[in-house]
Amino acid sequence: MTDLSAPPLLVTGANGFIGRTLVEDLLRRGLAVRALVRAPERGATLAAQGAELAIGDVTAPSTLATAVAGCSAVVHVAGLVRARNPAELFAVNESGCRHLARACLEAKTPPRRLVSVSSLAAAGPAQGRPRRESDPPEPVSDYGRSKLAGERAIESELDRRLPFCCVRPPAVYGPGDRDVFAFFQMAQRGWLPRFLGPERQYSFIHAADLARGIADLALAETVPSRVYYLADAEAYPWSRLREAFANAVGRRVRLLPVPGWGLWLSATAQELWARLRKRAPLLGWDKLHEMKAIAWTCDAKRAREELGFSIQRTLEEGLAETAAWYRAEGWLPVSG
Repeated sequence: MTDLSAPPLLVTGANGFIGRTLVEDLLRRGLAVRALVRAPERGATLAAQGAELAIGDVTAPSTLATAVAGCSAVVHVAGLVRARNPAELFAVNESGCRHLARACLEAKTPPRRLVSVSSLAAAGPAQGRPRRESDPPEPVSDYGRSKLAGERAIESELDRRLPFCCVRPPAVYGPGDRDVFAFFQMAQRGWLPRFLGPERQYSFIHAADLARGIADLALAETVPSRVYYLADAEAYPWSRLREAFANAVGRRVRLLPVPGWGLWLSATAQELWARLRKRAPLLGWDKLHEMKAIAWTCDAKRAREELGFSIQRTLEEGLAETAAWYRAEGWLPVSG
């Protein structure tokens, strides 16, 4: 049962994939949650689950004071993954972080900690071994650069004045996700890509494991102000991921060779089509810089040792669970 008398935790981006999963985790723990949404109707489901709604936007600083007031901690999940241009990315991913950090500082009773969800893209692809927090960031996309700028904005605003942590997850999957879902769809249709060249390596994490790690971090009594990777304990070669996607949907799949020029052609077509429609492309030229990298991997050793972080499902279990959810919700056809 939720303790409504306790100070709430504020969650921005509560309507997004990770944000929704985090809110569910916190409510299951019996904690009071305040969800930042841009309009009341956008928070109807959250309110029905038991969350308090705060109307505001991280790009509108004047709306944040009321949202932050009286909160025990703030978890900043809101952000843009893709946009029509770099300015849109930085307006949300950098300036939004700065506005929220300032609102925390200016609160009559500041929250104990600000936890901001960044991205492995802020660090850039791995070179030779999984990335560690001590490695100098080398983002390769505007998205990654905007997320790194958001981390630095928080650090510059809060350093030595209010505790903060930045979480960098890798690829996140789970019930409700629409990005990794594309690979489930491909596997369901009987094919998956085989990227030509050296075998690619990826770190993954299930949304429920990520949400639990974020929640534990927000609730911890004492944690250093620093960056943490939250990810599965091992990195996965694309060959294992392909097999896991195929098994999750219960299909044998053919491998479609994808050369570098094929990625470029697809990105160019989507970029031009999106510009005609004045929308953000799903896979445009900015995402192409990320897709060309051989390894998107990170080492979550710091989180395991300092926070006691662990995952509660294997990759294969998580993908099978996610495929079952897609089928139950009608996103994938029921097999058989």
